[in-house]
Amino acid sequence: MKEIFHYKRLTMYMLILATFFVASAIKTATILSKNKGAVLSIPLLKKENGIPVDVIKISHRVFPIDIPMALVENGNSGYQSFVTPKMHSQIHKGQIFKQTGSDTSFEVKSVSLTPDANANLHIVDFTPIKGKVGLRGPIKGKLTIDQVRDALWIPSSSVKRDNDTSFVYIISDGIAKKSVVETGKENDVGIIITKGVKPDDLVVIRGLSELSDGAKAFIHDSQARL
Repeated sequence: MKEIFHYKRLTMYMLILATFFVASAIKTATILSKNKGAVLSIPLLKKENGIPVDVIKISHRVFPIDIPMALVENGNSGYQSFVTPKMHSQIHKGQIFKQTGSDTSFEVKSVSLTPDANANLHIVDFTPIKGKVGLRGPIKGKLTIDQVRDALWIPSSSVKRDNDTSFVYIISDGIAKKSVVETGKENDVGIIITKGVKPDDLVVIRGLSELSDGAKAFIHDSQARL
């Protein structure tokens, strides 16, 4: 009987300690979240300062135009890929192919003038110029076939559409302003804006779902980069 009493008392003490540690952990997590602007603090910050958003500062940058491609070994210590006659005209010697998820890159060495008689595809030969080629098998990546210099571009997801109108949100003095834009070339990373934004504008790239024209907003994180 005495042992049962001691066991119950020990269990009670353990429950008290566990409750104390859980309460301390919640308090600490809340303090940290407020200091670091983490998810737990967003409702509080939102109430006091407006809608939290992440932005990108617009500037003139090179906009790459890429096509997905896979390289295979050609048996002569090199690599090759195959393209259609339509794509053939856009590929030239010296263009750069970058492997996905790696710093390994290749350069176009040559492009066959005539397509293969059976498959009607042109052969593009590549030579490694940077990094280390890994395991055998197809090397997936992208070939940069063109570049637009001095372009103003943002992530495609930042452009919202309403019927035939495209627009973005720009943060100015803590207020979200809706700006109608015209767009240009697009790739899987971003889209060129030809009208409606200017250098140094702070364009919202995250937090768009709750915004409206004239809504109060604040930059939740430091200016994001592509």
